[in-house]
Amino acid sequence: LARVHMEVDWSRAALAVKRHGGDVSQRSVELQAMRLGDAALIAVPAEIFVGVGSAIRDVSPFYHTLMITNANGTVGYIPTAEAFEQGRYETDRAAKHYGVYRFRSDVGDALVAGARTVFDKLSHEMRDRHRRRNPVSRRMRDQALDLVVGGCQAHKAPRNLEAGMPAFVARAHGARFWDVDDNEYIDLLMSYGPIVLGHNHSAVDAAVTQQMKKGTIYDLEYPEMLQLSRTLIDLIPCAEMTAFFLGGSGATSGAIAMARSHTGREKIIRCGYHGWHPWAQPGRQGTPNCYRDLTLEVSYNDLDQLEAQLTGHPGEIAGIIIEAVRENGPGDGYFADVRRLADEHGAVFILDEVKTGFRFALGGAQSYFGIEPDLATFGKAMCNGYPGSVVVGRRAVMAGRTDTFLAATFHADAISIVAALATIKALQEQDGIAHQWRLGQRLIDGLTQVFAAAGVGLEVAGFPVLASVVPSTEDWARLRVRFLECLIARGVYMTTHPWFLSLAHTNADIDLVLERAELALKDALR
Repeated sequence: LARVHMEVDWSRAALAVKRHGGDVSQRSVELQAMRLGDAALIAVPAEIFVGVGSAIRDVSPFYHTLMITNANGTVGYIPTAEAFEQGRYETDRAAKHYGVYRFRSDVGDALVAGARTVFDKLSHEMRDRHRRRNPVSRRMRDQALDLVVGGCQAHKAPRNLEAGMPAFVARAHGARFWDVDDNEYIDLLMSYGPIVLGHNHSAVDAAVTQQMKKGTIYDLEYPEMLQLSRTLIDLIPCAEMTAFFLGGSGATSGAIAMARSHTGREKIIRCGYHGWHPWAQPGRQGTPNCYRDLTLEVSYNDLDQLEAQLTGHPGEIAGIIIEAVRENGPGDGYFADVRRLADEHGAVFILDEVKTGFRFALGGAQSYFGIEPDLATFGKAMCNGYPGSVVVGRRAVMAGRTDTFLAATFHADAISIVAALATIKALQEQDGIAHQWRLGQRLIDGLTQVFAAAGVGLEVAGFPVLASVVPSTEDWARLRVRFLECLIARGVYMTTHPWFLSLAHTNADIDLVLERAELALKDALR
């Protein structure tokens, strides 16, 4: 009854405004901003959700941004779009207490856009200097938004362009790349991991060039595929047979298909990121709802969750697929117990080594940690930038998989195969695994010293070959983002994603990264 009374009162108020010639379809508000040294104040005539306030702070070029809410009157609550999706009371009833305005779900976004506009009118030396770095990238980004879905591959969305971030690459060589504005960067992401020898490595280029003269794809198999299979079987502990694919998503999806065929079951338990295919992304837009029932999820290192899913779906689980390393890696005995539970419940244990392969060891993280999977997936660093990937595993699981359709025109393409052979050979001859570990530890130690000297709550988590800068508490999360933006603006491409190193990186590169990190942290705190 109270809700009905509220609705009636709100309707009367709205009609009264209309009768006097007022407009209830839109409302203009005025935002005010001022700069006080290295801080900014912004006055907002509304009560805003924390999420909206955080978004306003994030579009500010100032590290210290303070908000004055309900300034010069108020137009009511400004909720987030998420609150509208959840149907929370503030999106409906609270607006009626304040007056005649019930807002659209994008009201918070409109307020953030307005805040960006007023911040733009305040001078900020570092932001304005950064903007001069990337005019071509910003122009091309605008064009891409009109031509390409999302303006880019989804995981390659440019970061804060207003902070001088690059959006388009012109060329790359060794441990560096240059954007379209001709800014040079030390690359610590290496294309999300595929580049393990360095961009344009001479041995890989030579092998690919020679193969291109002979052909890139055939109707029949060719000797190099057998050579690579033997090499992988020699190096990877669980490998007794191979099946080739393209891209990490292709390999993980192939492993899932094999597990389902082997067991005659359909449900999968996943842990980590395994690619973009529907089974790995249940609940996402564009993915059929049936995958919610077929793909179950557990947390890394949580054996209780895993056992609960297995016992809760007796005789239904085809496979358990787990990323080999997440965060600080497996706890003592974790993968041994995964192996035991998989055996007890008749499930295939799949180890996702797309990120860890040819970085933790030539035999992958399973070699480093002593993990015993039935199947394992490799890609990324195996081919130094070419798209080949592979499933390796026990003969008992793989030998009968002629019953499973795994064919595609470009699987085991000759270019990826010869690139993989050249990549593995270079890693073996130049002790590439030890090189990555040595430089990664040097980087961890140096960054730890930089953060400690500045007295900030940032630290490095992970392993030398797969680590990232993280906040010690949530209070420092924003500083991490600002630090990394400032680091990129100083020519070091490091993001929130775990870093990857290569044979092309040197001690001098790491020392230069640390010098720039110290300067970038000072920039971020301004």
